[in-house]
Amino acid sequence: MKPCPKCQTLFEPKVEWGIKKFCSKKCANSRGPRSEEFKIKVSNKLRKKFNRCIICNNLTKGKRKTCSSECLLSFKKTQTPPKHPGGYRKGSGRGKHGWYKNFYLDSTYELAYLIYCLDHNINIQRNKKFFNYYNSKNQIRKFYPDFLVEGKLIEIKGYYVKDLDFKLKAVDEPLQVLFPKDLTNIFQYVENKTGLKIKNLYQLYEK
Repeated sequence: MKPCPKCQTLFEPKVEWGIKKFCSKKCANSRGPRSEEFKIKVSNKLRKKFNRCIICNNLTKGKRKTCSSECLLSFKKTQTPPKHPGGYRKGSGRGKHGWYKNFYLDSTYELAYLIYCLDHNINIQRNKKFFNYYNSKNQIRKFYPDFLVEGKLIEIKGYYVKDLDFKLKAVDEPLQVLFPKDLTNIFQYVENKTGLKIKNLYQLYEK
């Protein structure tokens, strides 16, 4: 507690709005005309605490660019995709990854599928085309399907993930998603050919 220099009332100094010396705004404002230097000082302090929303121009807190989730969504829709917002990266998957006959693979499921295609003279290439999509957190990302097989995009998935639906909606050309149940015959063929279980197929990766 300290006395107000204007009215001598005891008060607890407040940090909010820069009220530290006087007990109230009334006492603080009774000091007469403010100098330009003082006005600039106060303005700079308030500017650090508040910004203007870049969409609706309302006040925002802290360093936020937007005042609400609705304005944030509107802002994101106006932005161009960043140069590297995700997308295909070698070794980015959870499966065992490595090289096999000049193909980089992110899982043994992909390896099994590749072996089957190569053995049966099926034209298969690593896909390099991507599709922009918004994930479940409303973040823009790039989706690279795994392969281009006989001119058709193929995606190999070990299990279903929520963002898969968002990815598929972004693709505007034929795409087939293959889960383990769709690869049963291919797995059996590869296991018979190599003598390895699919989970151990990573042993074929080139060192």
